Amino acid sequence: MRIREFFKQHFRQRLEQSACLVCYDPEGRYREIVDDLGQDYCRVIDAGANRPKLRGLLKAGSSSEILTALLSPSETQHQALEQDEAWPAELKQFAKSILGLKLNTITRFLNPLP
Repeated sequence: MRIREFFKQHFRQRLEQSACLVCYDPEGRYREIVDDLGQDYCRVIDAGANRPKLRGLLKAGSSSEILTALLSPSETQHQALEQDEAWPAELKQFAKSILGLKLNTITRFLNPLP
């Protein structure tokens, strides 16, 4: 069993034992695992979803500014995204919490839309 699967199974068991599971995760290590637990009957609320990496790289102050910059980045924003490998994990969380989309990708680089 891989460590990721171990934690996912552990969190799922804890959630089944009670009506609520609180996961203090200041470094975001378990964010994707916990996000995957969310289903129709279970809502995941990320209290620390301030997206510091995306805000900093894109020089964006709000979710709409982040979305605009991701869809049509300036040259400076595009270069910042290309030089950083940590933003895709935050993008997955952003897409799920703000847009209701689950991204299934492991990319580390920004590719323009065709």
